[in-house]
Amino acid sequence: MPASPCFVVAEERSEAAFEREAVANSARAFSLDGRNLMVYDGFAADRSLAALLSDYRIEINFQAIKNRP
Repeated sequence: MPASPCFVVAEERSEAAFEREAVANSARAFSLDGRNLMVYDGFAADRSLAALLSDYRIEINFQAIKNRP
């Protein structure tokens, strides 16, 4: 039985703009949690909407990944 496809959605242009903005604005809050740098810039809602409204999709076959040697 073939695995059902799963789609991953991303809006790279918006995320790149947020990264540049976070670096340029010294008023942003940064927090280091383990090895993950978290940026609190007040744009979390925009990021989630960008992913939902994006037309960029990649199909991932989890069955193929699971069966890797």
